Amino acid sequence: MLAVVPPTYNPSERRRHVGNVLLELIADEGLAGTNIRAVAERADCSVGAIQKYFRTKDDMLEFALQLVGERVEARLQSVDRTGTLVDVVRSWLLATLPLDAERRAEARIWAEFSVRAIGHRPYSAAAIAVDNDIRAALTEYLEEERRQGAVSADIETSTVADALIATSDGLALTMLYDEGREVEALAALDVVINRLLPLP
Repeated sequence: MLAVVPPTYNPSERRRHVGNVLLELIADEGLAGTNIRAVAERADCSVGAIQKYFRTKDDMLEFALQLVGERVEARLQSVDRTGTLVDVVRSWLLATLPLDAERRAEARIWAEFSVRAIGHRPYSAAAIAVDNDIRAALTEYLEEERRQGAVSADIETSTVADALIATSDGLALTMLYDEGREVEALAALDVVINRLLPLP
């Protein structure tokens, strides 16, 4: 469990701390077991303290989705881009798959939100914003590689980015409910990358 927030933290740090506690709770209990009172108990503070930062459960959950997006985007930004195109894209997509405890928790949170986002405009808007940021970053990288001659000129980079992201999303979901298929999932990922990104 995360440590209690010291009273010297500023409001934005307190809010982020509560958000991290919230992510822990969702990963452990799912969205059904997540509410303001449960977050307050885990954060060892009052319900009123939580409500200073989040007026409603929806506000709180939207912030959690934003935090997951920030974590994933930060991990993608840290990927070493000095290797070959295929190696970099593979590393990029591996960063989104549930291959360790932290990423597994994030993938579970994302999967739960994806279901809730159907027919729920605030959740879907938050999820779309994260998707768009990741898609834009991958498309920008592919465009740069095309300018360098590493990507075929006839490839539509935004469409390829969509296909790669859809593949990683699907594999992540499979790996959540079937942990024993990691080897097969990574092999499938390699096939898709090599088919979508042939040498120019």
